[in-house]
Amino acid sequence: MERVKVMFDGEAFFRHSRSGITRYFTELISEFTNNSALQVEPITPYWIVANRHLAESMPGSYQRVMLPARWRAPLFTIANARSAARASTSVDLIHHSLYVPAALDYAPDIPRVCTVYDFIPELFPDLSPDTATNLADKELFLNRCDGLLCISKATNDDLKRFKPDLDVPVEITPLGVSENFFASRMPRLKGIPSQYILHVGNRQAHKNIGVLLDAFAQLVRQHEDLHLVLCGNSLPSERERIDALGIADRTVHVRVSDGQLASLYAHADAFVFPSRYEGFGLPVIEAMASGCPVIMTEVPALLEIAPDSALTFGFEDVDTLIQHVTRVIEDRALRTRMIESGRTRARDYSWERTAETTSKAYGRILSHA
Repeated sequence: MERVKVMFDGEAFFRHSRSGITRYFTELISEFTNNSALQVEPITPYWIVANRHLAESMPGSYQRVMLPARWRAPLFTIANARSAARASTSVDLIHHSLYVPAALDYAPDIPRVCTVYDFIPELFPDLSPDTATNLADKELFLNRCDGLLCISKATNDDLKRFKPDLDVPVEITPLGVSENFFASRMPRLKGIPSQYILHVGNRQAHKNIGVLLDAFAQLVRQHEDLHLVLCGNSLPSERERIDALGIADRTVHVRVSDGQLASLYAHADAFVFPSRYEGFGLPVIEAMASGCPVIMTEVPALLEIAPDSALTFGFEDVDTLIQHVTRVIEDRALRTRMIESGRTRARDYSWERTAETTSKAYGRILSHA
């Protein structure tokens, strides 16, 4: 494949200060920048962004400006509009990060792809008051793009289910995990309990955090030193439920940097992921790479990632979750096996491999276009 110029539209970097999506695109851009063998020249025609991942990955190349969420997209779009318009006319391909219709105005004759992450709006329409608009925007991109990238086989299966008549090339390009999660020794973070089970990620309704809270309310009766550490954004109802269950004094809410996240995983007794649905499940890979036993629900994307390396339970099965946590805490041999198996499995996922599969996908999509 000849070297391909790919413009990354920047919409996620304008809207998200930090997210799984921006980590994914930051890692792609970094891999393409540092590995010429991949034959992709990343074009990022913006330098003012809202995003921490991008700004911290290449200091000096991007300037992070902190603004209220409602102002980010319009102001950053205006600030970068001229350079984006100029760059879009001289690239081979445009890779969209979000379903923002205005981004389709960049060089309408240039082939374009977008990444399909999940089908949460289709499966959980009540999660957002903007679901109808989100679905319409997504439909527009699925129909306008010359190719689609799915982050897992499970997401690809959902795409076939919801869009059976779609007639564009579809490629599966799984996500990866950073090498720093495999570090053998990481200092314990200050203020973190000595014994805890962990959950990482935003906690919208489909994340099913209530099952974990119910299980923990029973686990504290058996383990007097056990705490629950929750990392990421939460809904207001979460704290109300924690208070009602009487576990507020044993629950710790934290926000940590990317560098600190690996330590948070590494020192946890177990990582619990009770989600009802995932497009991929990046925290599961991160936990396994960090040497943390994983207990997760039996949803397709998660089983795809960790078919034999995690303990699983039904997303309403509180009793089995309690049994699994107790086993991981008390059975040292089981814990050791899970850590070794998880680390081995996590090695199958790297951002370098994500970039390699994405580069090949670009080539096939361009050939088709």
